[in-house]
Amino acid sequence: MKAIIICVLVALGSISNAKPQYSYNKKSELLMTLDGRISGMKNRIGKDIVIGGLVYVHESANGKCLETIVQHKSVESLEALLYAIDLINSNPNILPNLTLGYDIRDTCGSENVGLDEAIDIIYSNGQIEIESCSSEFDNDTQTPVSAVIGALISPVTISVAGLFRLFKMPQVSFSSTSSILNNRDFYPYFFRTIPPDDHQVQAMIDLILHFKWDHVSTLYSSNRYGQPAINAFHKLANEKGICLDISETLDEKSDYDSVASKLYNSTANVVVLFASLTDVQRILDAVKKVYENSNNKRRFLWLASDSWSEIDDYHEITIGKWGTAPSSPFVPGFNEYYSELNPSSNRRNPWFEEFYQLYNPNCSNNSTTGNCSTSITQNASYVQDSFDALAIDAVYTIANAFDAFFKENCKFPLVWYPQNRSCIGNNSNDTTLTGEKLKDYIQRTNFTSFTQTIVNFDSEGNIEGKYKILNYQLNKSADCNEKCIALKEVGTWDGSLSSNRLQLSSDIEQQFVLIVVVSLIVAPPEANRTIQYNEVNHNSHPELIVTCSSPHVAFIVLQMIYFSGLLIASNALAVMTIRFPINFNEAKYVAFATFSLVLTWFFFILAFIVSQNTPYQGAALSTAIQVSSVAVLLSLFGPRVFIMIVWPHRNAERHSSVVSKIMPLGTQNRTSIMPSDDNKIASNKKNNDTEE
Repeated sequence: MKAIIICVLVALGSISNAKPQYSYNKKSELLMTLDGRISGMKNRIGKDIVIGGLVYVHESANGKCLETIVQHKSVESLEALLYAIDLINSNPNILPNLTLGYDIRDTCGSENVGLDEAIDIIYSNGQIEIESCSSEFDNDTQTPVSAVIGALISPVTISVAGLFRLFKMPQVSFSSTSSILNNRDFYPYFFRTIPPDDHQVQAMIDLILHFKWDHVSTLYSSNRYGQPAINAFHKLANEKGICLDISETLDEKSDYDSVASKLYNSTANVVVLFASLTDVQRILDAVKKVYENSNNKRRFLWLASDSWSEIDDYHEITIGKWGTAPSSPFVPGFNEYYSELNPSSNRRNPWFEEFYQLYNPNCSNNSTTGNCSTSITQNASYVQDSFDALAIDAVYTIANAFDAFFKENCKFPLVWYPQNRSCIGNNSNDTTLTGEKLKDYIQRTNFTSFTQTIVNFDSEGNIEGKYKILNYQLNKSADCNEKCIALKEVGTWDGSLSSNRLQLSSDIEQQFVLIVVVSLIVAPPEANRTIQYNEVNHNSHPELIVTCSSPHVAFIVLQMIYFSGLLIASNALAVMTIRFPINFNEAKYVAFATFSLVLTWFFFILAFIVSQNTPYQGAALSTAIQVSSVAVLLSLFGPRVFIMIVWPHRNAERHSSVVSKIMPLGTQNRTSIMPSDDNKIASNKKNNDTEE
């Protein structure tokens, strides 16, 4: 009997852990325009539920699609949508015995094209008639679209959201962030799995305040993505006392060379760029041109919005860039799925081969020598995009809304009529899921997605605002690519917190925490108990002595090596800055701190050896840690605190003399320090507070 139970459990476990059935090897039905362009793909015939999609695959100009494929990862996000559909179709725990289909269109990033495709989706549902033509919707085979995912960029999303409101079509976007979409009077059927821009703007302001960058320039797209966001930024910046230098709009008619020249003639070194990807590429091309043609190799500190925070092909001029990106988890299963795709295996997505060639230019239709069998994930530059998890969450949002409707209203075993979206109800009457009902179920969803993200929406259709803070840094590893640039996640921003929303960490902190955690796991502290008997009478009045176990000597040595490395690095930097003006010169204080640490730990080593196997060894270690910490604080800050309290007049006198030396006449209210090292970027800082 036990053997039978074990076999059943193993079988159930194997079923739950079974690999999803992917359908990328099955061709989609293609949608073609009159000029032969592939405008979309669909798989609606015989499906129980169909989800629409508005994606951004090709570029556009003057409202018309071009053959040029976009350079960012929108096709990867499309694959994430298809991957989520495959997962749900393979999962017996959500929408069992029902199959999802899709109808996905390319908007080319154009509002006009987006509206055309949205109208065609509604027309294919049989919801409208155009002039004297009646809809050719086939109720027997083609299942109507119940909800739409997209669009990818805010201007297109805003255009189609008004149309979907008229026809009561729920819409879920995973990348449109404009705060205009918060208006439930205009866009009641709109939801998103990405935070709106008002959260992102607050994260940027908090980052600027953290680093005391009180003088910035702003560049922004003059569309419904950039304009509302930069208006909110300017308002918050004014409230927080952040000064604005130049503020320029960007669009198709802008003179980008002129904007770049104005930027180089400005006094601010921090530039906030809140723009769509096309405008970002144009302005950075212009800035790069000015940089290459100028004798003054001036660099700016760029603060990027989510549209380009993880995309950067301009390393020469954007080293050190900071950016905000929606907080989303890494999805291992998607990487596994994505690694199986190449031009020959992926027959479902008609645009994949074009996108694949961005990573593997040697592979093409006419190529006989290029290797087209490798996956994109094998490319050294590949990193899973933040929007992939959000796209998966969008599909699961719609699926969970359907699942909730079925459980509340339908009789089981489920009898579902896809063409009119109805089921046999609990009271034996037909129950129809209208667009308005589906919207209400989406609004009420509260679930943990496949990505382990908790998805629920507020009254404006938004999720909780969480961002990761990114920084582009030089990669010092020997095996880095020729550009040697690495994108690092250096912090988080959590809008649900009332204070301390911004949390930044460094590699040094993470390394030290790792050392401590490993040491505690491998050799956790313990209480050692020994009994000591009376010397005269061994049988009476014994003493119980409790002592703390000392850390393993290997971890003490490891920590000392780690601290020694930090000491050497800090002293090397102190020597490099020894010729800096006195108020930037830390060499003397660092030297005192180093001497104190070395002296403290020298005596600790002697005490540690002498107190071996005695109760005093733990006390020696804890005392050394406390004394060294206090010694460093006193060495670095003691003299300054003493002067501020005892001789405040000397503090003011020293400051004024330094300011007169390092600042040109007429600029005493603001200083701009640009180090000669190209890898460092400085920000203008006001000294008003210290002058007062």
